[in-house]
Amino acid sequence: LLVRSTYSQGFRAPNLAESGVGGVYAQRGGMRDKVRCDETNAIANLLIKSVTTTDQDLGKSLLNSNCSINIGGLTPPNPNLQPEKAKISTLGLVYQASKQFDVSLDYWFVYRRNEIVRQDFTEVYDQAVEKYGPALIGAPNAVRAPITDFDKANMAAVAGMCANPANATACAGGVPKYSVGILAGLTNKYMNRGRTMIDGFDIDAHARFDLGGYGKLNLGSSATIMNRNA
Repeated sequence: LLVRSTYSQGFRAPNLAESGVGGVYAQRGGMRDKVRCDETNAIANLLIKSVTTTDQDLGKSLLNSNCSINIGGLTPPNPNLQPEKAKISTLGLVYQASKQFDVSLDYWFVYRRNEIVRQDFTEVYDQAVEKYGPALIGAPNAVRAPITDFDKANMAAVAGMCANPANATACAGGVPKYSVGILAGLTNKYMNRGRTMIDGFDIDAHARFDLGGYGKLNLGSSATIMNRNA
């Protein structure tokens, strides 16, 4: 019977992108810009009620078009990051009943803290909306594009629709328009926020058989059982 145990500590220092110079820029898809989504859908839904087919087709093409968009995502370095740190330990038993058979059981534990993570862009957007309002006016980490010629054309289309007396009932609530350009980019940050704690068991068994003139037969089986992953 053999008893074995190990203990170690480790760390990971921030890399140059995380704490040096430069940073990371990437496209982020699936963002929902609530203001533009609501304003575009208000224009689209009104156009769909028009008596002319051209307005209806434009409304259908605009519906939900600004509700899931691609934006530019910038993550600048953070010089105040701390290294990630980890503690790893194991404790196990090995039992060899004979030269032909042995079995082992090991418990392992890994704890890592100060994990370096990139703030989720949806979280950045939600925090900016909470502080500066849905239009994000004055938000230092959010950039909106100006209202485009395409936006102006859509506003002109719905205004023209409502100028038609045949659409008076549909336009009784007023003519919707854009108040801001579409969300173009967000800036998040690297931070020490995450931690991971996992533990579990490893089980191994091996058997060896002498088959005489036919050679030797080795059999083995192993399994890992996860206990916690938090």
